Amino acid sequence: MAPHISGDASNVYVNEANLVLDSTKDIFSNNATFSGRVTAQDITLNNDLAITGGLTVAGTTTLNDALDLNGAADISSTLTVAGATTLNGALDLNAAADISSTLTVGGATTLNAALDLNAAADISSTLTVGGATTLNGALDLNAAADISSTLTVGGAVDINAAADISDTLTLSKASGTGLSVASAASVGGGLTLTGALDANSTADIADTLTLSKASGTGLSVASDASVGGALAVTGVTTLTAALDANSTADIADTLTLSKASGTGLSVASDASVGGALVVTGTASTGAATLASAAVTGAATVGTTLGVTGTSTLAAVNASGAVALSAAGTALSVTNDASVGGTATINDLDVTTNIDTATLAVSGNSTLTGTLSVNSASSTALNVPNGSGVFGGSLTVGGDLNVNGSVTAVDTVNLRVDDPITEFGSNVTNATDTGFILTRESGSSNVAVFYDVSATAFKLGYTADHATDTTQISTTSALPVEIVGSLNVSGGDLVVNTTDLVVDTANSRVGVGTASPTKELEVVGEAKITQNVFVTKIFFN
Repeated sequence: MAPHISGDASNVYVNEANLVLDSTKDIFSNNATFSGRVTAQDITLNNDLAITGGLTVAGTTTLNDALDLNGAADISSTLTVAGATTLNGALDLNAAADISSTLTVGGATTLNAALDLNAAADISSTLTVGGATTLNGALDLNAAADISSTLTVGGAVDINAAADISDTLTLSKASGTGLSVASAASVGGGLTLTGALDANSTADIADTLTLSKASGTGLSVASDASVGGALAVTGVTTLTAALDANSTADIADTLTLSKASGTGLSVASDASVGGALVVTGTASTGAATLASAAVTGAATVGTTLGVTGTSTLAAVNASGAVALSAAGTALSVTNDASVGGTATINDLDVTTNIDTATLAVSGNSTLTGTLSVNSASSTALNVPNGSGVFGGSLTVGGDLNVNGSVTAVDTVNLRVDDPITEFGSNVTNATDTGFILTRESGSSNVAVFYDVSATAFKLGYTADHATDTTQISTTSALPVEIVGSLNVSGGDLVVNTTDLVVDTANSRVGVGTASPTKELEVVGEAKITQNVFVTKIFFN
């Protein structure tokens, strides 16, 4: 039978294998040391208690000073310790324990009942909490923690091993850091945070992370964030550092990028936006497919920009291809559009008045399809400066009006269907009208014109060119060969004033006279080498 001690004692030292303290009158006013297992049912110890073996508390036990236990502790009733408690073995708590000072446990700890700890707790082995436990001081846990009920810690919690929490983990620190995780944290179920979460290492979330803060910042990431799966954001998300999304990012609400300098959003592969994309600054993309886009700043496209809906862009700087495939209006430009390189347009259809805006092309424009301009005003297509080059045929279905100073036609053959062609339609003063036929270099040109000053149609050599605008001057006589008949009607035929005159009105021919009086009048000598048949001769 185990020894039994009852009554008062100033100092007690018992070297027994087992000792039972079961009297409500067992009061030790000074230190007590036991080398074996101690079973305490109803005792009060006013000073230190040192037990080399285990401690079993079957009844209410009060320790007003420190408890030093080198063996296991099994507490099935109330244990009250006012001083520091050191347990080098396992702690099995099935009833309430009230410890007013520090608790140090070196073995496995199981809390199936309430533990009220008002100071720090240092547990070197596993901690299992089955009932509601309140720790008003710090908790230092160096092994695994299995918590199936409520664990309330009023101070800092330092867990150096795995923590398995099957119930609610509530962090309600009034100020400072509520939860600090120095290594990886794995949450198998839902994690609800009503305050701030500061994760200084990797956070591995296998389930849903729901951020439902009513106001202010719900999630603040100070460094890189890597999301291996889908990221679904239903509210506003603010990122002050880099966002590295290796999979699909599903954003059901506003994504605001407000980086002060540098690249705000960098997309290395295709980006698909199902709704509107609003950019207030510069947008730089690779290949991007947008249902609609609104950019109030500059947009830089490195490769392909595909827009399937309406896009409003303040400025677009595209070094690659821009593909517009909307069913309605694919491209609407309300301000100037400038293309510094080559613009390739398969079909350009302008159905509204383009005079209200400017289309400026500083490089080449290649139209492989049809250019259809249906303007409501008289001017459908206006090119105020520069030259227009068409590599193929140009067909004008209406009138072609050219208002420039020089019209150059460099074709090999010129064909005009109009049988009656008008030249000089805008002449308002005394101006010669005609053609200048340009000859080889070093030779005079040929003029075929109407001399307004002589009121005569002339052919002759000239030194003038088509750039002359009022008068054509002949420099020398031009031989003219007529193959066929020459019919003159309604006027006289005059060769060099008096050399040969044919008066068609009076049927007279004069040689050496401008006014013949007979059918043939020769002023001067006449040489006849053949026969002359004369029916009448008159001598004057």
